[in-house]
Amino acid sequence: MDFPPAFLDIVKNIFKRLFRVYAHIYHAHLEMIESLGEQKHLNTCFKHFLMFSLEFQLIDKREMAPLAKLIEQFEQRP
Repeated sequence: MDFPPAFLDIVKNIFKRLFRVYAHIYHAHLEMIESLGEQKHLNTCFKHFLMFSLEFQLIDKREMAPLAKLIEQFEQRP
């Protein structure tokens, strides 16, 4: 079965929206996540999402601006 012609655009839109969910979590709910001791889990999930997104160029760099500092930290760590 072939993918529809707009498949890549659809995937990019989904990833852009998922990124916004992560941005919201980090900006509005990080304190609660930390109080539950779940920050490492959040960071791991986000880092996997981020690396996949970057590898396949699914999110424009301008869209990532709200979490630029965090992304820089993740890109510098092995």
